[in-house]
Amino acid sequence: MTAAEAMNTLEARRFAALTNLASNLKTFLRIAAQQPAVEALSHAMTNEPAVISEVLQRALALSAVRAEGERESEGDAALATYLWLLSNHRRDLAQTVAGSFRERRQFFWARKLADDLPPADGNAKGNGREAPEPRTTEATEDVEALHRQP
Repeated sequence: MTAAEAMNTLEARRFAALTNLASNLKTFLRIAAQQPAVEALSHAMTNEPAVISEVLQRALALSAVRAEGERESEGDAALATYLWLLSNHRRDLAQTVAGSFRERRQFFWARKLADDLPPADGNAKGNGREAPEPRTTEATEDVEALHRQP
């Protein structure tokens, strides 16, 4: 599966329906990470740096789409997944994307993930002390453990 095919799969309604079965962020990420398209895209981001730029552009485009009224954006699940992948590869770019929609109510999963992102420049809270590890790290470790099991 190419990176473009993977992104198209993530932006399809089927992916949103599947990931929206989750009751919390950790479960959302676990469901997302088990999808072949997410695995393929993560692999492509690791091996082809230009793919990171493509994911960034797709994420920014999804974050700019306005939903009608109070409805959740159709691209919420894809945006959250892109944000998670970017945070695993280029945290600074994930922060840029998160800043583009953090206050918009039409995103549910993407906002939850954005709120859990650590600062791009380290773990400092701004008061000279280290911030607690974010929940996204815990979810990522759980997902990685799933892939190690036979």
